[in-house]
Amino acid sequence: MARITPFSVGQRWYCDNSATGRPSFTFVILGPGFKSYEKRCRLEYDDPRHPHHNLDGEYTHKHLKKYGKLVYTAKT
Repeated sequence: MARITPFSVGQRWYCDNSATGRPSFTFVILGPGFKSYEKRCRLEYDDPRHPHHNLDGEYTHKHLKKYGKLVYTAKT
């Protein structure tokens, strides 16, 4: 069985931007990035009408830790 880490596929990192007036969203890890310290993520905005809803991109572990808060998912 594979070890589950904060950067495993399916893990979610919440970015609360409510204090800045910008929309809040969640980074959902989809898989590895091009570099070992990057992850391919989908941004899921709280407001589904946001123009960049479900935008995919690559983010470093450092970026996820700085702007997001880990939200644990169910582990089976």
